[in-house]
Amino acid sequence: MNEKQSNNIKSAERAVRDNPDDVALYRELGWAYFDAGQYDEALAAFLGAAALDAASPHPHNAMGRVYYRLDLPLSAIAAYRRAIALDPHNVNSYFGIAILHWTKRVDYEAAHRVLQEGLEANPDEPLLIAAVGSTYARSGRFGEAVEAYKQALDL
Repeated sequence: MNEKQSNNIKSAERAVRDNPDDVALYRELGWAYFDAGQYDEALAAFLGAAALDAASPHPHNAMGRVYYRLDLPLSAIAAYRRAIALDPHNVNSYFGIAILHWTKRVDYEAAHRVLQEGLEANPDEPLLIAAVGSTYARSGRFGEAVEAYKQALDL
């Protein structure tokens, strides 16, 4: 951890200690830990944020990223699914699950299914359409990949 990361953590810890009911400060603390590679501490901070604001998808999406870094893909998927349940328009969670399928499970069909699910809730989202293109490309379906990329660019 470098000096800047250490200072960010100390500042965020102090802010949470002084304002223990501020969910945004817990998220800041979580990202400070995450940026420093302190994933267990980041997870604890994001759990604190989720406890303070049970209706927000953001801490769960963040926990998905932490679990990914901890190489816990099933926990990451569960966290992303919780974020989606709270807000089906949370595009980052669909994308997070797709990345897990691409990189940890190498299951392009599962990635494609979750991206299609995301597109049902967010039909004009270029990020998801481009991700579908990436899924096609990764599975060797290059013609379909090109069409998806074109569609994303047209939005």
